[in-house]
Order: sequence, then structure tokens, then C-alpha cells
Amino acid sequence: MDFTIQKPEISIEELAQQIGYEPQFTDDSYIRPVAENKKFHLFVETQEDKLKFKLHLDKNDGEDHDCEYESERITKEVNRIKEIIFKDIFNK
Repeated sequence: MDFTIQKPEISIEELAQQIGYEPQFTDDSYIRPVAENKKFHLFVETQEDKLKFKLHLDKNDGEDHDCEYESERITKEVNRIKEIIFKDIFNK
């Protein structure tokens, strides 16, 4: 699921930390473990004065790898992220 916000005055790394994500692989890739073999995977792309987020849920049982892109669980995580960003970062 994709969503876009106004770019805040803090770094992407600090923003990721505040929403509970940790860096993975590349500068624009962050994860938040949610259960054994499941983690939210967030990519952040800078677009002028905005940040574009791309979120999915990785499900990996050691043999198979599956991703969930649209679901109630993804929608709840997007809402959680937005609530933190607007409440704690933009103070709205």
C-alpha cells in the first residue's frame, strides 16, 4: 500500500525510528517485525517536498516467501504510522 505525506524537517532515518522501524539493506528500506517470520517492510522515496511510502507485509517461513500488499492489517499499520507522524512529528 502506498501513501504520501509532506516531507518533515527531520531525517528519514529519524522518522523511521519514531514510527518503530529499523534500517534494512538499503538507505530507503526499513522493517518492523510483527511476529515470527513476519515483518512490515517499508520503502521511503523522496519526491521534492514529499515522502512516498510503500508498505507491505513480508511472510517468510524459511522455504516460501509471500508478501501482503492490501489487507486490513496493512491499512491498520498505515493508520498507525500516519497517527504517529501527524501527532508527534507535525503536532496536528
